[in-house]
Amino acid sequence: MRLYAEGDTSHGQAALEDLELRLKTDVLLEGKELAGQFKLKQWPALVFATTSQTLVALKLTGVTLDQRNPLAVINRRTFGKAESAGVPLPTAR
Repeated sequence: MRLYAEGDTSHGQAALEDLELRLKTDVLLEGKELAGQFKLKQWPALVFATTSQTLVALKLTGVTLDQRNPLAVINRRTFGKAESAGVPLPTAR
């Protein structure tokens, strides 16, 4: 939300302020830190989850902040706003 608010100062800033009023301080600080990392293209470390004895991972490799056409790339699959679909899950050994 913080990154969105920086790109859309009219609606985004008001939405961010409303959200900040409802969140705990530790969550706000974590969000501010993550937003700073994302701006520097420092993505969080990849975390593996165990599913049926197989390790799988979702990897976010890119986002756009264009409010008219926001996109995210997950496991080499591009998603638009409110879009859902299957993605290839690499198996870690």
